[in-house]
Amino acid sequence: MTTFVIDTDNNITAFAALEDALNHRVGSTEGSFSSEKEMAKLSAAWPISRFVDVWNAFAGVVPFDDLKPERV
Repeated sequence: MTTFVIDTDNNITAFAALEDALNHRVGSTEGSFSSEKEMAKLSAAWPISRFVDVWNAFAGVVPFDDLKPERV
């Protein structure tokens, strides 16, 4: 199952296996998730502005090139 790692700068990296994600963890890594439920738990205390920052990191990047940046 694909595992995603997010760091404190909102960079998200996808790994094919959990083991690869765990080996990647460094000091700036905030957490990892493999499902919507895990993502919800990880992000439960985030301020809404962080979700906007994560969204905007995707905006304009292929295949998300049709997304538009948002503001809080």
